[in-house]
Amino acid sequence: MIRLNKHDTVRQNVVYASFVVASLLKRRRVATYDEIRKKLSKEIDGGEFLMIDTLCFMYALGMIRYHAENDMLEIIRHEAK
Repeated sequence: MIRLNKHDTVRQNVVYASFVVASLLKRRRVATYDEIRKKLSKEIDGGEFLMIDTLCFMYALGMIRYHAENDMLEIIRHEAK
């Protein structure tokens, strides 16, 4: 998923999908799973299949936060020191 093989394109991997999700969240600050799935499906062929791996990747890197009370994802903004 992260490394490309001969059958993948640059737009069909987790890193590019993370860029798409991050750009959505930077504009809106928060988004639901359905909004993210629709954006990935629109931008990437088969993007809905990358959604879970992408969100796990972004969560592991500390880029997003999940809010269970309203079932939304929020981007974490890191301030430069």
